[in-house]
Amino acid sequence: MEGASGGNPAAAAPADKIFLARQPIFDPLQKLFAYELLYRGSSENAYAGSDGTSATLNVLRDAFLVLGPQLIGSRKAFINFNTDLLRRKLPLILNPKNTVIEILEDVEVDEAMVQICRELKAAGYVIALDDFTLKREGPKALLDLADIVKVDFRETSPDERRDIVKAPWARKIEFLAEKVETPEEFTEAKDAGYLYFQGYFFGKPVIVSAKNIPGGKINYVRMLSEINREEMDLLNLDRIIKGDTYLSYALLNYINSAYFGFRDGVGSIMQALALLGQREVRKWASLVIVTFIGEDKPSEVSVASLLRARLCEDLAPGAGLGTSASELFLTGMFSMLDVLIGRPLDEILDMIKVSQDIRIALTTGANRHGDLLNLVLAYERGEWGEVDSRAERLGLDKTAIPPAYNRSVQWVEQVFEAKPV
Repeated sequence: MEGASGGNPAAAAPADKIFLARQPIFDPLQKLFAYELLYRGSSENAYAGSDGTSATLNVLRDAFLVLGPQLIGSRKAFINFNTDLLRRKLPLILNPKNTVIEILEDVEVDEAMVQICRELKAAGYVIALDDFTLKREGPKALLDLADIVKVDFRETSPDERRDIVKAPWARKIEFLAEKVETPEEFTEAKDAGYLYFQGYFFGKPVIVSAKNIPGGKINYVRMLSEINREEMDLLNLDRIIKGDTYLSYALLNYINSAYFGFRDGVGSIMQALALLGQREVRKWASLVIVTFIGEDKPSEVSVASLLRARLCEDLAPGAGLGTSASELFLTGMFSMLDVLIGRPLDEILDMIKVSQDIRIALTTGANRHGDLLNLVLAYERGEWGEVDSRAERLGLDKTAIPPAYNRSVQWVEQVFEAKPV
């Protein structure tokens, strides 16, 4: 269980009162498989573990009734269920096609609970056992019905993680490695037989210091350097884009799409740049970077990069950083640039000559740009205490964060519908 909280399930909260985020779950090819929904019921970091019932009811209400399908798209949603909600057979109100019933490690397992899980299985639901260890007896009674077993890599030893997968009962079960934080742990889990992976390993690249940037990506880095100037030189940007077939196609395809709705087609690079304006050019370039540069990376890296960028930009005025909103957009997007390009971040920042505020935010976090970026990262992970601390330091109203997150999710979905491919 990654995050939850209490609240009054009878009171339908407006979207601007929702604290809900999502954490991706990947397959062995690092393709997105599902999201686990992370929840806290209010701007107060007040979750008491005894109120898991309200936590899940609020997740269901906010994710499926208030926010709607854009939160998970066509993916499955892992939802935590405790003893109370399972005995009430609440999962049966959900669509089995996009719901994974995640049974918490402290669920009271008796014959009645086993029968309930049989009903869920017969109805077509995927059943996952959370935080499984060989020491906990309760969940073992559900192994015959489980489809997925989640193993916390922070709470288990390497030997136990391997022993679980090799157990005689494990042959019909798919295993999910949870809280995988490094590429080494991802490789260990994959080699041991785990099929799904949850954590932030995709955000921590294996850097080969001598690795060259491939020829095509050089143009993207040059473009990054140009758009990061306070005043862009459109003539120079025009030359860079014209020198790359993919960039030229991507820009013209993008501006001629229904996303912008220009009645007359745009026929030149310079005309496209002029019509878009500096702000939209920067956003288009960001989209190019995370799709073309990141084409050999998990798609969620591209999504996360743009989601961070948009959320940093959206929150900037409330944190007293409105005049730096464009810089904060780049700060959020650049937070995964080392993953996308495969080079140490310091080297990349030297190449594209970012502002000092962006550099400090990305390397040490020791400025207000860094505080806002780290707030966004904490929200992404469901680390609500850290969200509170950063918001207070920035003078940012915490209730402004959920609607900004929701707007950012919707914006990313819209942008990817018009992405250059």
